[in-house]
Amino acid sequence: MNKRGFIFFYMLALGIMVIVLGLALAPVIKQFVDDARTSASCAAPTDDWNTALCWSLDLIKVSATGIIILVGIALITAKGWVDL
Repeated sequence: MNKRGFIFFYMLALGIMVIVLGLALAPVIKQFVDDARTSASCAAPTDDWNTALCWSLDLIKVSATGIIILVGIALITAKGWVDL
């Protein structure tokens, strides 16, 4: 197998590993955000700052997991861009 074949399988394996890592970290991120929401009393926000904090904590769950998965997808698709 030539260098291009090795890079293809290496990038594919690395991308799949990052995607699995993102999926494995999703419950940890969710637990962290849930604990932060509880300590910030997001059940009944008192002012606009607290409401903004609660909205940003909700966005962290989606964006952190999504960014990790997108990095894995980028690694898988970048295998064709590597020139040797």
